[in-house]
Amino acid sequence: MAEDYWPQLYSDSYAVIRIKKSVEVACVKPSMTVLDVGCHYGELKMFLPDCTYTGIDHLNGHDIDGGFQLNQTFDRIFCLETLEHLKFPKRTLKAISEHLNPSGL
Repeated sequence: MAEDYWPQLYSDSYAVIRIKKSVEVACVKPSMTVLDVGCHYGELKMFLPDCTYTGIDHLNGHDIDGGFQLNQTFDRIFCLETLEHLKFPKRTLKAISEHLNPSGL
């Protein structure tokens, strides 16, 4: 099993507040597609409206360090408190930009 870099998430009230605020700022609507890069256990999903959610993280077998490949683009992409754990964050940011819809955030 992969190492959990955030085992104390639920005891960190400020972390939960940051997740909630990120969703508010992104103005996610129910019809949108959302990608959560570095999703941990999908905590972001509980604060989203009923939208199409995809979460990728090393904890569920995805290698996101240095990029990733998916067969779709997304209206909103979140990458919260993840880049600082990567060896190749620029490659991951490039992959994020390649999977973002032209009018996405």
